[in-house]
Amino acid sequence: MLDYVLINTRFRSSLQDVRAMRGPDCGSDHYLIRARLRLKLHCAKRAAPKSPRLDWRQLANADRRQEFQLALSNRFAQLADSDGVDEEEQKIAEAIIDSARPLCPPIRRRTQLWISEECLDLVAKRKKAKLVDFERYRQLNRDIRRMMKRDREAYWDQVAHDLEEAASRHEYRTLYRTLRDLSGKSKSINDNIKKADGTFVRSTAERLQRWKEFFDGLYNHDPPQGPPVAPPVTDLPPVLMSDAEPTLEEVKLAVYALKNGKSPGLDQVAAEGIKAGGDTLLPRLHNLIKLIWRLDKVPTRWKKAIIIPIHKKGESAITIAESAFFQSSAKS
Repeated sequence: MLDYVLINTRFRSSLQDVRAMRGPDCGSDHYLIRARLRLKLHCAKRAAPKSPRLDWRQLANADRRQEFQLALSNRFAQLADSDGVDEEEQKIAEAIIDSARPLCPPIRRRTQLWISEECLDLVAKRKKAKLVDFERYRQLNRDIRRMMKRDREAYWDQVAHDLEEAASRHEYRTLYRTLRDLSGKSKSINDNIKKADGTFVRSTAERLQRWKEFFDGLYNHDPPQGPPVAPPVTDLPPVLMSDAEPTLEEVKLAVYALKNGKSPGLDQVAAEGIKAGGDTLLPRLHNLIKLIWRLDKVPTRWKKAIIIPIHKKGESAITIAESAFFQSSAKS
């Protein structure tokens, strides 16, 4: 017997019948083999559209930053102050996003790192010209091919130069990281979570329930037994922490202490946008902080967080007690 039907073990139960078809002549001394399968396919779920990520780095330019502050000032002049924390926070976030959108174009998705913005613009023009002017489409297609070749050569020349510079300066961390990125090899991430009995979760509901059990045990534990431990003797700071209402200068220092390059929260406002607002944004932000202080209430979107599991080296599956930390979306 020379002819077989190979099937993955996962779909073994889907195989219903296999037979040799003696009638058809395929120019061979073998017979055709027909297999009958029955698959159960799940309905595809349409994912919610993601909001485009703005290129906040554009606000580092002095002229763009000035235009951003002017647009922000005009927007705030039309917005009245709100008495609610959530409403005021939403107004400020929407004003920042609407003012930054014309100056910070969305970050385009690239299949290759060496494709330039100019080349992507030509691709968009070629797409529009396909059904309108075919000659224009062919010309743009030729221009795109030449530009891609130029961008690709320039990119690899720069990569080679960076590798030579890193090797000459003995920066082996940069050298090996660049080589690893170029090789395309990445470690697979296993997000399996174990239950308390050692078995793995099988559904989203079980995953959420396991997280709930973990945090209930983390924060609602029994008080320690025995006599209380005497706290260490510490000297009082020369300047005591004030319990008065936050000042504009304190808000200004907190804004300038924000780190760039961090992921924004649910409001999609990055630290670069808050810093670029300057003196135009600070008074309005100060009013929001004072409102939070008086009402003793934090905006709902600031309390949202993302749970990111950290996998321990050498383990194929992680336990929930070893793998959680929060990346808060609060901006203060």
